[in-house]
Amino acid sequence: MFSRKTLLSFAALLFLTIWFAAAPVVNAALPKHYQEKKVFYDALSIVLNKYITPVGNWSLLEGSAKGLLVLGQERLTVKSEPDQLQVTIAGNKTLQFTKEEVEHNAIALVDSMSTIFDTIFEQFPQLDKTKVIHTAITGMVATLEPNSYFIEPEDLKRLQDQNRGLFGGIGLEITIRNGEIYVVSPYEGTPAFHAGLRPKDHITAVDGQRTSGLRMIEVSERIRGKKGSKVTLSIMRDGWDAPRDIT
Repeated sequence: MFSRKTLLSFAALLFLTIWFAAAPVVNAALPKHYQEKKVFYDALSIVLNKYITPVGNWSLLEGSAKGLLVLGQERLTVKSEPDQLQVTIAGNKTLQFTKEEVEHNAIALVDSMSTIFDTIFEQFPQLDKTKVIHTAITGMVATLEPNSYFIEPEDLKRLQDQNRGLFGGIGLEITIRNGEIYVVSPYEGTPAFHAGLRPKDHITAVDGQRTSGLRMIEVSERIRGKKGSKVTLSIMRDGWDAPRDIT
């Protein structure tokens, strides 16, 4: 049986973290429309300037726009072709973007996303602007390799609480691929190691709750739990016909 006494770590090559202690820190001299979107520009700058491999502007624009699909089809639809992107907002505001304009022009990329945001905010003033922008960032980061993801401020706080020792773990490193959670490696001498978990094991559920489609931070929190508590992982392994519970 697992005892949550050792740390679980994340197998993430990039934690794209935009964090505010309370509220976004912006330069009061900046135009209001820029302040509202500054967090997106900051995230974009991190990806363009610090990501380990070069990323195309067109891919980032597509990813950001598609991330906004969670707003609902009645608010936004996206039609993507190899060299053209069409974003329709509120059913009647159609924005057109071309790869030729954006791919090698960072300013055009920023202007394109700014136009999308401005149109959404104009058509749907009741929406939480910060949430809309975070959604676009999530879509943008999803275009990178599978272990890269955006951590929202409230999630970051929970992560910091965990790292201060408020939560335990089972000594397991995990990663996410195509929305599914896999074991990278158990740490030698930890509960996960002694329970027989192996690299590439697919974690299909935690305490009976399916993990498919969950963010890695959500799965990690379910695995961690409070110190001294127990956890059951449902594991699918190559050669097995069905998942098996390891507790």
